[in-house]
Amino acid sequence: KMRFVWALLAPLPLTCPVAALTCFGDCKQYNYLRPPIRPTCSERTVELLAHPLIVLKLARSGSEWITSLLASHPSIRTCAHELLHAPQNTLGQARWMTSSFPAYDAMLSALACRRFENRTAAWLQKLGPSPPPGTRVCLEQRVTLPPFEETARCEMYCQRAACFNLNPYRLFESGAKCTGFYKQRWDAGGLSSGRSYALFERFALDSGARILILTRQDTFASTVSTYKAEWATRKKPCATVRNYYRKTHDVTTCYATLRLQANVSRMVEIWRETEFRHRQIDGLRKTLAANGVPVSLLTYEEVVKHGGNLPKWLWDFLQLRQTVATASRVHATTIISCWRSAFLNAQEVYDAFVGAMTVLQQERLKCTTNMMNS
Repeated sequence: KMRFVWALLAPLPLTCPVAALTCFGDCKQYNYLRPPIRPTCSERTVELLAHPLIVLKLARSGSEWITSLLASHPSIRTCAHELLHAPQNTLGQARWMTSSFPAYDAMLSALACRRFENRTAAWLQKLGPSPPPGTRVCLEQRVTLPPFEETARCEMYCQRAACFNLNPYRLFESGAKCTGFYKQRWDAGGLSSGRSYALFERFALDSGARILILTRQDTFASTVSTYKAEWATRKKPCATVRNYYRKTHDVTTCYATLRLQANVSRMVEIWRETEFRHRQIDGLRKTLAANGVPVSLLTYEEVVKHGGNLPKWLWDFLQLRQTVATASRVHATTIISCWRSAFLNAQEVYDAFVGAMTVLQQERLKCTTNMMNS
């Protein structure tokens, strides 16, 4: 169904200059996206990333931080965060579900280290008006766009440093009216079976990409972070702070002062969904590996354990020399020592989660227990 994707990934010639490159999407939000300076095909003076890197991340897993650390490597230098966020917002959710083409077209743009904003007009024209809510509209069969020009393909060959992260659910939702993803998204194997999975596996194999799955083992910490982010998105308590989206020190200080009256049932719901998505993405990892796609798992906790540096095995996986990262330009969302400090009804939250968690998972609440007993 998507031969146009694979046709663009054919072998390319060795003799072509590399044009000036820019970031893949909206550069305003993330200041570590910057134009890399690369040699021509015949004058390679730096070690280049041998394969495109696609990071599939779960929410609140430190993806901005880790993307910034990847971008600090001299052989990568730029790494796009939330690659599909802008295309999905431009098209709207209803259009996004009618065809998977815009998502893969944006990913191909990233492989060629090119911006894709000039493609959105073509997407809108081909997809037409947004379908009414609740209707089943699939445009996968008739939507095609012209291939990239030859110079872009040359850039893709000479500049093998494509690096970007994305939400796998946002990717699999593209064309969901055609692939049936919405029917299987609550299945344990929802990310590792069906047409949505098959499209991604084929894309990964044909592009030679390496897949890095990013999670956070402490699902309770992810839950607290997700809940605070939801609340802050609605209330925007720190929106007057300069560089709000860049998570500067002023922004993180503002976040640390928030004291919320938690909706406990909503927090438990987020936690159960987070646990479920962990099982789904681990199934995706196992299926990709079984089918010959190079894939590895990196956790937030492992980066913390290495003092804020990426582990050596990851650089081996990317076939690059290990570097000690410079200080990340992304600050932690919160800088409080214990989650209890963020909530006015911490005891209610604690009681709800003690009932929901297994004995092993209750260890995550230790800081609360210690503070209450002190």
